[in-house]
This record gives sequence, C-alpha cells and structure tokens, in this order.
Amino acid sequence: MAVGKRMTKSPSRSPRAAVAAGLACAAVMAAGFPLLANEPAPPPAAEPAVPASTSEAEPPAAAPAQRQTTEAPGETGRDDASDVENDLRRDFNDLRRELLDHRMKLVDWWLIVTAIILTVGGYLGFRRFREIEAEARGNVDTARKHAEEARKLVDEIKTRRDEADSLVKGITAETAAAEPDKADEAARSAQTNPAASPIDRAVSAAILFQRQGNIKEAIEKWRAVANVVDGIGDELGARAWLSVGYLHGEESRLQEAIDAYDEAIRLKPDMAEAYNNRGNAKNDLGRHEDAIADCDEAIRLKPDMAEAYNNRGNAKNDLGRHEEAIADCDEAIRLKPDMAEAYNNRGVAKSHLGRHEEAIADHDEAIRLKPDMAEAYSNRGNAKNDLGQHEEAIADYDEAIRLKPDNTKAHNNRGNAKNDLGRHEEAIADYDEAIRLKPDYTDAYYNRSVAKNNLGRYEDAIADHDQVIQLKRDYAEAYHHRGIAKNNLGRHEDAIADCDEAIRLKPDYASSYDNRGIAKGHLGRYEDAIADFDEAIRLKPDYTGAYNNRGIAKSQLGQYEEAIADHDEAIRLKPDHARAYYNRAKARLALGHKDEARQDFERALALTRAAGDEAMTDAADNTIKQLFGDGDP
Repeated sequence: MAVGKRMTKSPSRSPRAAVAAGLACAAVMAAGFPLLANEPAPPPAAEPAVPASTSEAEPPAAAPAQRQTTEAPGETGRDDASDVENDLRRDFNDLRRELLDHRMKLVDWWLIVTAIILTVGGYLGFRRFREIEAEARGNVDTARKHAEEARKLVDEIKTRRDEADSLVKGITAETAAAEPDKADEAARSAQTNPAASPIDRAVSAAILFQRQGNIKEAIEKWRAVANVVDGIGDELGARAWLSVGYLHGEESRLQEAIDAYDEAIRLKPDMAEAYNNRGNAKNDLGRHEDAIADCDEAIRLKPDMAEAYNNRGNAKNDLGRHEEAIADCDEAIRLKPDMAEAYNNRGVAKSHLGRHEEAIADHDEAIRLKPDMAEAYSNRGNAKNDLGQHEEAIADYDEAIRLKPDNTKAHNNRGNAKNDLGRHEEAIADYDEAIRLKPDYTDAYYNRSVAKNNLGRYEDAIADHDQVIQLKRDYAEAYHHRGIAKNNLGRHEDAIADCDEAIRLKPDYASSYDNRGIAKGHLGRYEDAIADFDEAIRLKPDYTGAYNNRGIAKSQLGQYEEAIADHDEAIRLKPDHARAYYNRAKARLALGHKDEARQDFERALALTRAAGDEAMTDAADNTIKQLFGDGDP
C-alpha cells in the first residue's frame, strides 16, 4: 500500500469545508481509531514543522522523494495505519487551529463592533452626560438663586416678625395715651404686617380703638387678649389688665379700674406700674392712705419710678400733708427733670400752703415743658384766683378749656373766679356745664349752691346741697353751706343741725363753728354763740369774720368795749372789712361816741359802694340818714 501524502493547509479551504472535513475525520476515527479528544495533545516540539508564513501566495511544499523499498509482510499494514492516524491528527489539529482562528477573527470583529458601538455609545453618552451636566449646573444655579431668594424671604419674614413683635411689645393703653402718634404708627404697622400674630393684631386693634375714642371696644380687645393668654403668658396678660384698668380710670370707673389692676398684680406681683396706677385710682376714690400704701410698694419695687413719687405726693396733698407732698414731688423732679406733672402737682401743694407765687412759678414750668397741659393752666388759674387775680385766672381757665373742652375742673374753677367777681349768673352757667359733663360732680353742685345763695336763691341752693350730700354723705362743706342757706331763710334750728353734722365730720372746721354761732345769735343764744366764735378763732386766729361776729354777739350782751376790740382786730386783719366798720360804728354809737361812729359808717359806706355791695350800701346810707340826718352825699 502506497504511503499517503502529508496533508498541508489549503489556503482556499473555507471554514465550512474545514468543518465538513473535521466531521469526516471524526467519523473515521469513530469507526476504528481512538478519539483524539481522549488522547493527550502532542507536545509542540513533536508536531511537524509548519511553514512560518501562512500567506496564501506561497506555493505548497514539495512532497519528499519516494524511496522504493521492500517491506516485510505484516509490517506494511501497521505503517500505513500509523501514517493515516498521524495525518488525520495533523489535519484535525489544522482544522482546530483554523476553527479557532476563525473564531478569533469573529471575536475580533465582535470586539471591534462592540468597541465601535461602545465608542459611539460612549460618545453619545458623553455628549448626553455633558448636556445633563450642563442642565444640572443650570438647575443648580437656579436652585441656588431660589435658595438665596428663599433665604432673603425668610430673613424678611423674620425681620417683619421681629418688627411686629417690637412694634407692640411693651405697649399699653397708658403708653399709647402718652405717645399717641408713635402708638398709632405702631398699631397700623402691626395690622399690615403679614408676620404679625393674632395676639399682635388684637393689641394693635385695641390701640386703634383707643385712638378713635372707642374706649369700650378698646377695653374689650384688651380683655380678650388677657383671657386668651391666661395661664400661658403672664407678662402679656398683666399688661393687658393694666391697660383695661387705665382705660376704666380714664372713664372714671374707678372701682373697675382697681379690679383690673388687682388682676395685673395677681399675674405679675412685681409689676410696679400696676401698684402705682391702682394707688392713683384709690386716691381718686378718697382712699388716700390705701393709695399711699400702693405707691410705697411701687417705689419699693422700682426705686427710680418718678411717677410713683408724684402720685404719692398727690395722695399726701389730699390728706393735707402738703410739705410731705412737696418732698415727693421734689424727688420725682430729681429723677425726671422734665416731668411736667410733678411741677404741676408741687404747685398745687404750694398753693395749699398759701405760697401762691411759688405755685405759679411751678405751673409756668409745667406749661413750658408741656404747652398743651390743660391741668397746669387750670391750677395756675387757681393760684391766681387765690391771689385775687380773677381776670387772669379766668384767662387761664379759658385756655385750659380750649385745650380740653371736657375739662370739668376748669369749668368749675372758672365759675369760682366769676363768682368771686360777683358774676354769679355766669358762674352758675359754668357750674351747669361742669355738671352736664360729669353728672356726679359734687364740687360743681356745691359751688353752684354758693352762687345761688349769693343771688338769694336759697331754696335752689339747698336743693344743690341736698344733691351733694346724696352723692357724698361725708361732704362736710355741703352741710355747712346748706346751714348758711337755712340761716338766710330763718330756719336757724335746721341750720344748727347742719353745722353740727359738718363739725362732726370735720372737727377743725372753723367756718362751721362761726356759722353755728350766727344761727345761735339769731335765736338769742349769745353766750353759746360767743363760745362758737371763740372756737372758730382758736382754730383760725386770723379769722376776720369770727372776730366781727363775736363783736356783734358781745354788743347784744351790752359788752360794747369788748365788741369794739373784736371789730378792731377784724379791721386790723382786713382793713377793707366794711361790715366790721359798720358794726364798730354801732358799738361806738351805743357808747355815745357819735363822731367816731359817723366816721365808721362813712368808711363802711365807701367800701361797700366800691365793692358793689348794694344791700350793705343801702344799710349804711339809711343808718347815716336816720342818725345824722344827711346820709349819702
């Protein structure tokens, strides 16, 4: 059997042909040869040499020259089979390499395609990433702008909230009254501030109601604030009750004011302002000692509280402790040199002590510090009236009323000045207006009764005194002057009863002793009358009326020399005392001193004529005519 030729790699074989050849070899091997797959692959050195170049242009290697040999029988079959096996192995390995090469090429192509796809995808992805990155950067920038705007908005809201808090924080009805323009601006700002809380809006509404004069609604708003924060906001609750008390006080509802201040103190026991204001209300109710106690506590809590010293001075003034009142006002002025109220109140205390010129100086300073202070004009008018400067006093009262048309005290005091000028009807008109403004104004009823008494309208005067006593049972002056009216009506026993009550209420009431002495004198009880005049003079040593009246009583008892001595003292104290001249003339005439008597009568006539006292003028003139025959020249 001829030896088969060695198979070489065919450059034109396709992968499909290689696969087919491989399958054929596999079939042969399955028929009689062991599977190559089960044999170990020959080492690389044992494999036949493969040409270094696999170029298809290279011609196949020439087959080796065949040598004719004589083979022994039996060996030729084994050699042929071995050659076939080797050739098959070589072909199989070649096919495997070609298949692997083909697979590698496919892998290379897939890798190239994949690389291209990945490159294109990466490029597209990179571009999209850059677009996303740019978009993200834009969004970040937008977000930053929004965040900055949001931060500014938050800051603005916080600022507005802080503004709202600061606008109404600490404000009360009293501070709103003291600084109305500032309070009004704060309230309106809080109303329009979106960050303001409902409580802030309620407080600002209360202030606006107060500024509009709607006190009732203002009180209700403050009361609502107090109720809402009860148990959770004692500071604000106390401030709300303080405002309720102040507004009640401005409406003269003093007990309601005190009740509100009690609530403020319950919530905040160290609230000096509540003690101070409660003391002021108690003072207006006549509870002067209680008022001083509250002011003491306010000063203990807040030693530099000028207002408490000032109010304590007012209470002491009302108790007649005028020097102590001046000392308190001095301290208030030391703590607060521009405190017009303290100068005004110190002036009132000085007026009570008869230091009217000093009082006017204090009122001048109060007006300089606070030109629209109606009370200072009114009180300066009082001092001038006490100095007999009635027309100047009326001018001050006019200004007080212009500044504050509902100033009841100014109307009342202007009536007093007109009464002193003998303009009784005009005085009554002023008292009427004071009573219209304040129907329970006891002083106005009292003073109107005096004016009516001066006009001889005694029954009307008694009616006014009745009204005063009904309003204020312990008003000693009303009993006293009602006694005068009853005396003038000849109701002397009733007059004595009224004077008794006045003296019981006010044991040092010198005028009431004098008036009771007059009533007793009308009843012929001259000794009792003299005893009353003695007490009046003891209480008030410069009481000209009591000296004159005691002289009359002594003349009735025939004690003319003693009577003349009393009239002398009355004239010494008051050189223009017409009645003292008239009564001394009568005593001198009783002693037969006609020339001296005539001089006294003529002096009395001149004085009464100058004073416009028509009744006394007629009496003196008629006496001169009767006694001396010539009368008024």
